[in-house]
Amino acid sequence: MTIIAALGANIPSQVGKPKDTITHAISSIREAGIDVIDISGFYITKPVPASDQPDFVNCAITLASLKSAKQLLTIFHEIEGQLGRTRGERWSARTIDIDLIAFGQAVLPNQKLWYELVNDPDPSVFINDPMIPHPRMHKRAFVLAPILDVAPNWVHPLYQKTARDLLIGIEGQEILEIDGNK
Repeated sequence: MTIIAALGANIPSQVGKPKDTITHAISSIREAGIDVIDISGFYITKPVPASDQPDFVNCAITLASLKSAKQLLTIFHEIEGQLGRTRGERWSARTIDIDLIAFGQAVLPNQKLWYELVNDPDPSVFINDPMIPHPRMHKRAFVLAPILDVAPNWVHPLYQKTARDLLIGIEGQEILEIDGNK
């Protein structure tokens, strides 16, 4: 089963610059007993939606774990908190964001609710339970480009498209790779 997480940061944390924070978060994921299989290159991206906040550093990782999606998200949120993330205004600048993008071919909470939430005209609508695949990942180059580094054959369980096919459909989101794999 392919488990994919995306990490992003655009302001410094207590461990350093955004790239340092992401690297530290990946180490913390390992320390939590989750196997990190692969790490993408690091990418510089503009905030989405567009704003005057600093550019983000983003990457993707593939994982192996016997933990549930909900358990993984709980661990990710704990790591975010340890690195100074405070949950405030949506899409604001942050020290770290760790999103669970895919959990094999699972669709959570279920296909009907997933489509309802993804198609809601209010893009800030969310639920507290894991929503897998991530509800906006198919619209974000900063998620899809790093996935190509670590899971090029992964197929979105609902759209039946690879990350490459989804990325082709996105226009106007500039990404710049700053570091190759690992």
